[in-house]
Amino acid sequence: GVLAGQVASWLGDAFQVVALPVAIVLAHGSAGQMAAAITATTVARLVFTLFGGVWADRVQPRLIMALTDVVRAISAAVLAAAFVFGAWSTPLVIVCAFVSAAAGAFFGPAFMTWRRAVIPADQRQRTNGTLTSLRQLMLMLGPVLGGAVVGFAGAGVGFAVNAATFVVSAVVLQLGVPEQRVPDAGAGRSGL
Repeated sequence: GVLAGQVASWLGDAFQVVALPVAIVLAHGSAGQMAAAITATTVARLVFTLFGGVWADRVQPRLIMALTDVVRAISAAVLAAAFVFGAWSTPLVIVCAFVSAAAGAFFGPAFMTWRRAVIPADQRQRTNGTLTSLRQLMLMLGPVLGGAVVGFAGAGVGFAVNAATFVVSAVVLQLGVPEQRVPDAGAGRSGL
């Protein structure tokens, strides 16, 4: 269950990478507006990744993952409404991009902490291989899907789809397996 949530979340994250610039272009935005959105995303990830790692060790990881998905769903829904009603602006795009990327910076470390808590050490290598493959697939599929949906159906539909990926992830996470520390015969944190 949690793995499905992670895949949906990865897809949503990768979706926005191309969806936002395409939406700005289709709304007759400028290169400066695209650069501002990309810069906001990059700065948020750089600044909040450290905080995400700290919180992942202090708060229930599954709760952090679900909350960050809710925040990203709201951000995407705001963008959807803004583009549908022609009310988008550079400050709004910057804030939504920043908030979404900051929330995403909390999700990754929380997921790593959750994996260490529930996946036995002898299954971690195989699980890591599967997760790496799925993540790479979502990193390729997300931008293609984001650009295609926004390009053909419009930014409103595109960001509604983006919001839906995070809603699915949040719901699946709440229905998933709770954290229960598994015995780890001195393997430490290596490998996960």
